Amino acid sequence: MIARWLVVVVGLAVLPGTPATSAEAPVTVQAVWARATPGAATNGAIYLTIVNNAPTVDRLLAISTPIAQRVEMHASVKDRDVVAMRPVAAVLIEPRQTVEFKPGGLHVMLIDLKQPLRQGDHFPITAIFDKAGPVAADGVVLSAGAKSYP
Repeated sequence: MIARWLVVVVGLAVLPGTPATSAEAPVTVQAVWARATPGAATNGAIYLTIVNNAPTVDRLLAISTPIAQRVEMHASVKDRDVVAMRPVAAVLIEPRQTVEFKPGGLHVMLIDLKQPLRQGDHFPITAIFDKAGPVAADGVVLSAGAKSYP
């Protein structure tokens, strides 16, 4: 059943990128954050920005973190007046482009959190790309009402 909801997001939330220099990594993962969760919450979300500095397209295949039992990429999709989350199989990152995972759009679902997310805590993530391979980054937990990375 879930498989039929898998989609590949192409160009969703694509912003102009900046030219790469030879010292830049092919793909970077930046501004990783999550909202603090209320006491008994078992799910959360991670938001982040991916910059493809390479002259070729790459695909984000998965994201992992030890703070949850399961991690899934999702997109918020509006159908008429109803907004629903749908799993995303992969995200294309065009050459020299930036893709933003943000509230109301692409995001990373944390399912079965191992502990509550508390403001000020840090957590590791690893983004797995088709060409760039694994890219590690550090995330921070912001307030429960945070709307964006500072």
